[in-house]
Amino acid sequence: MGHGCDYECESCGYAVNFQFGGGGILHDYKKMIMDGEYGERAIEVLEEGDTGHIYASWSPYVCGSCGSYRSDAPVVIERSGKRAYTSPVKCDCGKRMRRVNESELKGELTCPKCGGRMSNVGEYLWD
Repeated sequence: MGHGCDYECESCGYAVNFQFGGGGILHDYKKMIMDGEYGERAIEVLEEGDTGHIYASWSPYVCGSCGSYRSDAPVVIERSGKRAYTSPVKCDCGKRMRRVNESELKGELTCPKCGGRMSNVGEYLWD
């Protein structure tokens, strides 16, 4: 199960939905990795052997270049309880995005469209 929250700009109405958790993610990641969907490095990590757990979990991300927000579920490959690989999250502008902590969402968010203030306008649970 996961949870989410919606933010909307008070000035221009731009809206974004943030999701957290693993609900609704049921894929054969090992097959997707071997089919090349996550790049060569992910295949190499799997082929090194002793792969424990492969999973994905939704988190919010922000682009340090253009300020865009979105939720994504990068694939994680664990080996011996430690992360061996995490697929990168890239923005539409081509830059790598960084994960937004839930504590950051309690503060003020800046609208990537107009620079206005974005407010939390709703929260929900999903699975």
